[in-house]
Amino acid sequence: MPDQVTQKDFNLMIMQAAFAMCFKPHEEYLSEGQVVGRGLSPLESYSKSCIAKLIDNGSVEFKLIEPTFPLDGADNTLCIKRPVSESQLHDFICKRSEQIKVFLSQSADYRFYLHALIQDIVTCECIEYAEYYAARNNLKIRDPISSNARLRLLVMENPAEKVNALMWMAIKHLSKELSSEQKLVDLDEIVTLAFETYVRYKKLNINMEGYKSPSQIKPSILSGMLELYRSSTL
Repeated sequence: MPDQVTQKDFNLMIMQAAFAMCFKPHEEYLSEGQVVGRGLSPLESYSKSCIAKLIDNGSVEFKLIEPTFPLDGADNTLCIKRPVSESQLHDFICKRSEQIKVFLSQSADYRFYLHALIQDIVTCECIEYAEYYAARNNLKIRDPISSNARLRLLVMENPAEKVNALMWMAIKHLSKELSSEQKLVDLDEIVTLAFETYVRYKKLNINMEGYKSPSQIKPSILSGMLELYRSSTL
């Protein structure tokens, strides 16, 4: 059995494998924006958090590129290096994934770590769903981060499809309540309303239909990898 690793290190292994999948073999560096754009995770904020954790841990190398015209207010561009050489990229992803699957087969602790990370990503997916339908109602969600406690509780207790339905109902209600000039809405405002609806439906024993994500929302790289690892534990 591989050496024991902490939950933090186990998560970093998965993040590093997913990060490597953002690269085409000939690409040595990707900007932070490119990694986000290629769908490392469902949310920009979560993708940036993953990149920061990999850098802080020393799992990837990076460089900062100064803007061509530094006086125009542009920030330095963060570029992250491919974790292995071009010829080793695909083998690295497969070997790292096999290592993760061995951990999962050997101990319930790692299956718990995997479940917790899946919950994080599902929470991000529910926010991604909310962003999509908010935009369709001419709203923009302010501060869409995945640390909202009420949302995490909803994800713990319900399938993602039911959380999506709760978010959809909250957005529909807010879009009618807000003035035409008010285009921004706090995520917490949406989640609070969704949570109140959930509690009310539970008390009344109302069964709620779930809403799947539309085809326009593509699964993130982390979502796909976590599903792969989860299926290996069944």
